[in-house]
Amino acid sequence: MVKVMKKCLACVFAAVLSCSLFAGCADEGGETTVTFPQKTMSVERFTQHSLEAETDENYDGELSYSCSDESIATVSQDGLLTAVGVGSATVTVQAGNSSATMQLNVRANTEEPVLNTAGEQLKIPVGQEFDLSPQVYYADEQVVAQYAFSSDSSAVTLSDGTLTGVSVGNATVTVKAEYAGITLSKDVGVEIVDGGYFFADSQSVTLYSSDIFGEGLPTNAEIGIFTNLSGNVVWQSADESVATVANGAITAKNAGTTTVTATLNGVTEEIAVEVLKPTAAITQSTDTETGAVSVTVDLTAYQSILPSSAEDVSVTVSGTSVALKRIVNGWVILDPSTIPVGEQTAAVETDGFVLYVPIVCASLIIDSVDEFMQMRTVYFEGGDNTDPEKDNPLRDGYFILNADLDFEGASFGMDPRNVNSSIHSGGAEAPWRAQRGWYGVFDGRGHVISNIQAEKRGLFGNIEFNSVVKNVAFVNAKIHDGDDGNNGSNSGLVAEIVVGTIDNVLVAVESLPVGASLYGKAGICTTLYGKISNTVCIVLSGQNRTSDSNQPAVMVNEVAGNPIDVSAPRGNLANSYGVSKGNLSAVNSVQYGVATVYQVVSSFADLNAAIDRDGFGEFWNFQENKISFGSYSIDGSELLSEI
Repeated sequence: MVKVMKKCLACVFAAVLSCSLFAGCADEGGETTVTFPQKTMSVERFTQHSLEAETDENYDGELSYSCSDESIATVSQDGLLTAVGVGSATVTVQAGNSSATMQLNVRANTEEPVLNTAGEQLKIPVGQEFDLSPQVYYADEQVVAQYAFSSDSSAVTLSDGTLTGVSVGNATVTVKAEYAGITLSKDVGVEIVDGGYFFADSQSVTLYSSDIFGEGLPTNAEIGIFTNLSGNVVWQSADESVATVANGAITAKNAGTTTVTATLNGVTEEIAVEVLKPTAAITQSTDTETGAVSVTVDLTAYQSILPSSAEDVSVTVSGTSVALKRIVNGWVILDPSTIPVGEQTAAVETDGFVLYVPIVCASLIIDSVDEFMQMRTVYFEGGDNTDPEKDNPLRDGYFILNADLDFEGASFGMDPRNVNSSIHSGGAEAPWRAQRGWYGVFDGRGHVISNIQAEKRGLFGNIEFNSVVKNVAFVNAKIHDGDDGNNGSNSGLVAEIVVGTIDNVLVAVESLPVGASLYGKAGICTTLYGKISNTVCIVLSGQNRTSDSNQPAVMVNEVAGNPIDVSAPRGNLANSYGVSKGNLSAVNSVQYGVATVYQVVSSFADLNAAIDRDGFGEFWNFQENKISFGSYSIDGSELLSEI
């Protein structure tokens, strides 16, 4: 009997202990159990959240909410929590005699709530009503607020946000909103007229460039016109490159500002239009041993519209889903294990919009001479495409120069497989076939490589089909003089043969060489089968052009093409200029290729008069007798010498 009593007492004690451990335990009357789904909640100031406590199915009473510190948050009786200050508090829910608590943490946010009305400058006739329709927004989300209205004139009357014109005159109507412990205020100017009226429902519009977003964010707006006048409204945009308008429908085009006007019977309304095109900065790096790529997309320009949680965002890159690690202050950090190397498009999708962001996943980001040599060693010494198992691991890679590099006079040369045997017949050794050389993209990003000397076949050897060298300057450079009749022949500074592309490149060589055998000598490359565009080659001194065909050229020795194989590349020298104070040729010969815009000039003033600036990138700065590329500047009046 004693053992039975001990057991029963133990049961009672356990039951009591269980009730003490759980805040939502039913009271002695057994009314209900109430709980919060989460024990803690972290939110930003000025945000609103609907609380949903859980009760027993048989409970049909009301829930009562409260907060221990209303300077931190307020909770309405229907469970709408408004974060009003920074700090911590306890939120309590009551159901009958039972209650539960939740820890609330409110963090700071620099963004402020915004009060909007249906108009800011109104014109209405006597007897006309107009609904001000006030709304408070926080982070582009409408929130619940309390409104009050007042007027400084008896020319209008007010009733719950609806104003009525009473007599001719002017009035200022003040709209106030109480939200999250602060008071927002906006004045609306009202003109009451006797007769006709004409005004737009908005005086300003903010849109986003249509080429950034897929859907969800505003790229167009509808402007409503309030009028009792007859006739057709004439719409016009001051700058249609920014935005166009038709029948009140404004469509964003490109970033900028413009003014849209609506005119009727000599009365004009103006609407200020701003089109935004925020950019996304990309940070990426690759471990060349493991191949692991790290990609971070800076979307701070979109921070106000991005969710704070990575759970609410999905990212795809070039159609491939990418795991999203986190969102931190507008930085979207990706897990890029499946991202291909090169230029890609990231689609950042939330419940509200889809944002398309161009990104680059690099094989190597070059910050030093050693890293440049690492790239070059892998490409030109570690690969042999005759044996797939020995092919270099970074073939078709994407390399980004992230700093200016000074090579202090180092020489570069190479001897790839012979590519000269059947160039004009389209044979197996033609350079548009797979040859050992430069494959991939080298993007200088506006940086400068200085003090290099090109030996045989130049810095990049052969720039192969679909491969690119762009946005870089090679300055204070030398080309080997080839005094032995062989060493240094068939060489430009950048390459021997170009089947791919050179674009937005500055070359400044100290001189073109003088020697016994100069065939193939040129400032940029020997033979062009691909395209060179938006490029300037400066020769500071050199040798006069003679009748000897084996003389050097300022830019390219030969612009070539294949007369038989129509699918083969044909060289194109476009919007490119040589600068030399002598009579050197820009190009020695054009054989089955095209040279659309090219010229050699004798001064920087002539260069500035000749060039088409639209094609040159953001890294250039052209002045009357001076040009700059990135950190490098050269004054032609001082440095060019007679040849």
